[in-house]
Amino acid sequence: MWRKLTLKHLLAFVTVLLISAVVVSSISAQDAEVPTETPTVVPTIEPTATAVPTEIPTQVPTATPTVVPTVAPTEEVVAPQAVVPTATQVVSAAAVLTVSRSEPAAITAGQSATLSVIGANFTASTTVRLVGYGFLNATLVNSGAITASLPSALPAGVYSIEVSDPTNGTVTAPTTLTVNAAAVVATAVPTSTPLPGEPTLVVSNFSASPAAIYPGGTTQLTFAVVNVGSRTAQGVVVSLGDTAFTPANGQASITLPDLDPGAAYAITLAAMAPSDAAEGPQSIGLVLTSRDFSGQTYTNNATVSVVVAAETKGESQVVLDSYQVNPSSAAAGDTVTVQALFKNTGTETADQVLVQLDSSNGVLIAGANGNAFSIGSIAAGGVAPLTMSLVVASDAQAGAQAQSFNITYLQDGESKQTTSSISLQVDSVVDPSPLLLLQSYSTGQDDPLNPDQQFTFEMTLQNAGAVDLSNLLVTFGTVSSSSSSSSSSSSSATETATSSTTTTSSDSFAIYGSGGTMLIGGLTAGDTASLTQDFIVASGLSSGIHSLPITLQYQTPDGTTARQSLNASVFVVVPPTLRITNTSTLDDTLTAGTEYTLSVKIANQGSAAVALREMLVTGENATISEGAATVLDPMDADDDTTKTVTFTPDAAGTYSLTVDVDYVDDLNQTRTISQVFTGEVSEAVTQRRPQRPTTAPTTQQDTSVDLGRLLLGFLGIGG
Repeated sequence: MWRKLTLKHLLAFVTVLLISAVVVSSISAQDAEVPTETPTVVPTIEPTATAVPTEIPTQVPTATPTVVPTVAPTEEVVAPQAVVPTATQVVSAAAVLTVSRSEPAAITAGQSATLSVIGANFTASTTVRLVGYGFLNATLVNSGAITASLPSALPAGVYSIEVSDPTNGTVTAPTTLTVNAAAVVATAVPTSTPLPGEPTLVVSNFSASPAAIYPGGTTQLTFAVVNVGSRTAQGVVVSLGDTAFTPANGQASITLPDLDPGAAYAITLAAMAPSDAAEGPQSIGLVLTSRDFSGQTYTNNATVSVVVAAETKGESQVVLDSYQVNPSSAAAGDTVTVQALFKNTGTETADQVLVQLDSSNGVLIAGANGNAFSIGSIAAGGVAPLTMSLVVASDAQAGAQAQSFNITYLQDGESKQTTSSISLQVDSVVDPSPLLLLQSYSTGQDDPLNPDQQFTFEMTLQNAGAVDLSNLLVTFGTVSSSSSSSSSSSSSATETATSSTTTTSSDSFAIYGSGGTMLIGGLTAGDTASLTQDFIVASGLSSGIHSLPITLQYQTPDGTTARQSLNASVFVVVPPTLRITNTSTLDDTLTAGTEYTLSVKIANQGSAAVALREMLVTGENATISEGAATVLDPMDADDDTTKTVTFTPDAAGTYSLTVDVDYVDDLNQTRTISQVFTGEVSEAVTQRRPQRPTTAPTTQQDTSVDLGRLLLGFLGIGG
């Protein structure tokens, strides 16, 4: 009887214990959500021998009951239980917080460590909590990584990791943290135990300077490399990854010092965008490699971005970058050499660069090579040297004088001009020596000359010296002595006038109307002499600046014969062979007030391309409604284009349409070729409404009257 009562009581006692364990477990799960209370994790304790009778009936369940030991005084008793990892997220409807993994997975009790949580959408308010222990001190690395300090007093057990954010919600990590109890062995304990895990490198605090670049441009990438792993990262190397950007300045990679867990190191890496980079944000891949203490290597990838801006059309700008005058000082009439360096400081290529002496200054005049010098094309940022031989003008004032130069060039077919100047030290003339200067000259034409064109060359010579000259002879050409013993400074007047000299005429300009040699006679000091000579431009001459050689021979007061050579620069332009025709069929006589269409065909019949710019059409006694101004593209040789013009004759009489085609010649000047189309106009015919013909009313005759008269006639009564 006593044994039966004992078994019943034992079964009842076990039942009460199981029910209490379930109730306490439920209460503990609810209390675990309150951060202010840190429940004590009690390890599972095996039941003592006194709690189990010596004989257990077969009705008793085989599962070993969990016995709750006495717990230190707390507000509530917490039943120990195994923590089961879960990936279930407890978030609000708008939660976006995610956790992908955490490191390390296990640590040893009694050692401090760092917990790294990897995920997305972390903020400075995000917290990390070990379920069953409490909140940890968390540090935000970036939006994808957060670290937390694990205290050495953390009890052994398995803990779920809960990450919370007041804005982005709460999520439980898919991995757990196992705290292993420190092993007590009789042998000596090693001084340090390697922590499980691995080094993990991420990029934080990124910036780019400049933040926006053009295709082919370079930017400086500044960022911090942070070790969010649980092991020290050794031999850290950062380099560009899979990206179209390339290392700049020969800097392919950067080696960093060792990074302990949680440590960061700021670096700057230069990257250059490809020349064909698309406009907008562009990603730049980074590769971060490291190893741990065991030699195991790890690779982490990161991505930063920079904005590629659309390239804007630039401008070319040619300026005088530097110069040197040799000699540094000169007197009137002396020849100086200017060695100049011209630079294109713009962002576009400058074509057909031409440097011309500004005659308005009057300090320097044309030398042996004229006063205009062609350079060619200068790329953006490029330089071009130029050597100019010039003569100091006779009326140049002594002292430091400024001389200007006009610089003209083409950018995308459009003419540009800038002005630069140099400084020259002019000495006073004290030596009374003969000095002849080409004071001025002209071709008599406002525009450049054309091949086969006739012109009259007008020139003025000035005796800028202090002595009078006699027997001044002007020859258009080059005069050379046939005897090697004679020279321009020692030849006598007799030798100069004999057949011992040879005259070579210019191949570019043919003399006509005279022999090309003129005797001026005497020329006193300070006086001038003017003369003219007719020329014809050679038919095969190309566009450019051509020199007209002039030789002066004279005698000084002491009887010495001297010879001096001058050159005049003459502009020659080969005009394009453009033909402007009407390809539409118009009546010989047009009607006023009626709209017509004129088809204008522009054909390049020459052998070179023409830089066409615009077609302008004006009318007399005609109103142009369409096609008055049309932009034209450059035209290749043997090419043509057709443009239409819509017009309406105004009144009877004669109408005319003038078509002007503008183009840029070889000297960067805008020229115009015109063609006039004319015709007759008649008045518009007025359409009158036809009148209906009038019909005379028909008179209805009374036939009965005529019959009566007939009867009276037969009877002889009446007629």
